[in-house]
Amino acid sequence: MTHFFSIITVCKDNLAGLKETSENLQAQTNKNWEWIVVDGASTDGTVEWLTSRSFERMNWVSEPDRGIYDAMNKGSDQASGEYLIYMNSGDCFYGKDRLQLVADAIIEGGYPDLIYGGSMNHMEHFSFYKKPRAFRDIWLSGLTMHQAMAFKRRSLGSERYDERFPICADYALLCRLSKREAFRAITLDAPICLFQLGGYHEQHLLKRLKEDWQIQRDILEVKWPYRLFVYLTRLGSQLIRKVNTHIHNGWMNYFKPGVGNERSSQGKGEVV
Repeated sequence: MTHFFSIITVCKDNLAGLKETSENLQAQTNKNWEWIVVDGASTDGTVEWLTSRSFERMNWVSEPDRGIYDAMNKGSDQASGEYLIYMNSGDCFYGKDRLQLVADAIIEGGYPDLIYGGSMNHMEHFSFYKKPRAFRDIWLSGLTMHQAMAFKRRSLGSERYDERFPICADYALLCRLSKREAFRAITLDAPICLFQLGGYHEQHLLKRLKEDWQIQRDILEVKWPYRLFVYLTRLGSQLIRKVNTHIHNGWMNYFKPGVGNERSSQGKGEVV
């Protein structure tokens, strides 16, 4: 049986996150999906849990890999659904109706090569909705979080994530696809996934910007003045956001109930 969606989840020693993704996926109102789990030889009980939870629409493998994109490629090779969505361990859809929302948009949109929506981004004390970027603006940076994208499997073909870009292989894949003359993508202005900010990508900002520079130069052939503009703009916006986040968290912690008393006690202890 061919399912409408193949949900591909990669994990490595993150059983708690995998369980969260599993619960979120099985709560979806749309049940026309298969779940493919690619585990990187975890030792935290993941294999035992997968063995106990195996069901008809679930396929999984546990073996060493070269990293997250190698694992995602393995999942792509196993997929049989019409559309592929990459939801890694700990990733979740924004609400129980998101898969159905995407399915309806795909049908109404005439089965595009790619459909993507926005994300609800979460920080320590607040969340905000990030709209998807227009496909024509892909030269600026990624369109959205990869968890908010659904690739038509037949259109993806043999294209896979390029492991030469350990941080931005998802962006490189999108850029290669955008070079196809007949490639058609549609946007869905709605939050598809929940995304926790502050992860690996943001912790390695300069490496990410360097890879983006290479992708924009080699794949999109963006001229260097535009690449420099993008580089400086994104660097500045990231730094500003980090400063704002630090200030916001500082105020939230300051006004947290009981914090004032704790600080007073600590201060007295230091004096003594």
